[in-house]
Amino acid sequence: MEKKKFYAIKEIATMLGVSKSLLYAMVNKRKLDAVRIGVRILIPEDALKKLLAA
Repeated sequence: MEKKKFYAIKEIATMLGVSKSLLYAMVNKRKLDAVRIGVRILIPEDALKKLLAA
């Protein structure tokens, strides 16, 4: 199985046990890197690792 390179906000919220609105706020304040594809906001794996290391 190939490792994912991008995660949806909902996936990260479930993994970390935080609200989606907290993650959206972090993206809007540029505290969490994100990639927008159409209306979807995806979080790169590297950005997730940085968040977990902080």
